[in-house]
Amino acid sequence: MRKANWLVGLAALAALLWGGYWYLGTLGLRAALDDIQRPADGTASGAFSAESYTISGFPNRFDITLNQPVLQDGPVTWSSPFLQIFALTYRPHHIIAVSANEQVLHLGGSMLHLSTEDMRASLVMQPTRRLMLDRFSVVAQQPVLRFEGGHHADAARAALRLIDPASNRYEGVVEIETLFPDQALMDVLDPDRLLPRRFDVLRLDAEITTDAALDLDRVIAPPARADGTLTLTGARVAFDGVDLHARGRVRLDAPQGPEGEITLVITGWAAFSDRLGASGLVEPQMMTLIDRSARSVMSAEDPDRLEMPLRVTGGMVRMGPVELFSLPGF
Repeated sequence: MRKANWLVGLAALAALLWGGYWYLGTLGLRAALDDIQRPADGTASGAFSAESYTISGFPNRFDITLNQPVLQDGPVTWSSPFLQIFALTYRPHHIIAVSANEQVLHLGGSMLHLSTEDMRASLVMQPTRRLMLDRFSVVAQQPVLRFEGGHHADAARAALRLIDPASNRYEGVVEIETLFPDQALMDVLDPDRLLPRRFDVLRLDAEITTDAALDLDRVIAPPARADGTLTLTGARVAFDGVDLHARGRVRLDAPQGPEGEITLVITGWAAFSDRLGASGLVEPQMMTLIDRSARSVMSAEDPDRLEMPLRVTGGMVRMGPVELFSLPGF
């Protein structure tokens, strides 16, 4: 009996301590949320604000619901009916965020509406005093971006992950699946319908090196100026039986313009060559030279698949000594 009483008392003490930990945690959260809550006059107190909030989840979770959140950075403003943030009490460095199905983005005088069936993000910080970023991802299902029409997709995701703490190097990816650009806008920009009206995959892979670690302090108060490098490590575009896949390393922010080397693999070369020639983006003489060079490196086993090494110098893309095209803006 004494042993049973001792066990009951120990369980009660553990429950009391655990409940006290949750209560102290909510006090810290309320202090932080009170700092960002929107004043009664409707003016935002900072870059991020919310009209009200609630905290629940006792005793194993911290569940925060922000009502009418607004994030403003210069001429860019994001708003949503609500934003929910979840964290386990024993893993507060891992945060899950879920947004409302409707979001609004103001870009200067323009307004964009983003609709999704489901959109959520995961943020994992390293459990140290500085809370450095370990990895981040966001996934949107059935996203629809409306701007005088609408861009539709089956899914979109973005992710960022720390791969080298010593050099503050991160790898990131942005990918969109089954994208349908706004048809009315495409008809205006491309009345001859030379460009695709559906993209099966759009993807970019990159590495980012920052001058300092992305920790909680830099997230809350970003520096006015930050140094670093941005390197493209891969890209993929698939449409209408054509699959373009690039891999390599191209530093996009090099002093004299993008620099590096990539290997471009094209599956569906015949269809891509026809579309590229008809688009007028490449001069006919250059298109003839590209076709001739492509045949010289084409695989006999798969003549519709082409693999070619490319060099990027000062924003100019070259295949051997031949200048193919200049990257936009260079």
